[in-house]
Amino acid sequence: MLASVFILDIFWAFVRYRYVNVRAASYAVNFVFFTKWPVAIVSAILLFAHYRIFAGILAIAWPLGLAGIIAVPGQIGKLQALFAKKIGPIAEILISDTSSTLT
Repeated sequence: MLASVFILDIFWAFVRYRYVNVRAASYAVNFVFFTKWPVAIVSAILLFAHYRIFAGILAIAWPLGLAGIIAVPGQIGKLQALFAKKIGPIAEILISDTSSTLT
C-alpha cells in the first residue's frame, strides 16, 4: 500500500504544476482535514485486530506527520505563485508586498 501511494505521489509530481484549480484544492483540503483522523483510527483498529501491529502503528503515525516525511518533494513557492495567479491581482499584490518585506 505504501508503495502504491508513493507511486501515485510521483505521478502527481508531474500533474501538480500543470493544472491549478482553486475550488478543487479547497475542497480537497477540507476533505482531507475532516477524514484523515477517522480513517487513520479505523484503519489502525482493523490492523491491530488482524495482529498487524507495525502497520497499525504506521496508520496512526501517518496523520501525525509521517506523511510529510515519506513524500516526493515539491516546490511550494511555485505552487503559491500558480494559485495566486488563479485567484487574481489582489493576491499578486499581497505576494509582492510580503516578498519585499522579507528581504
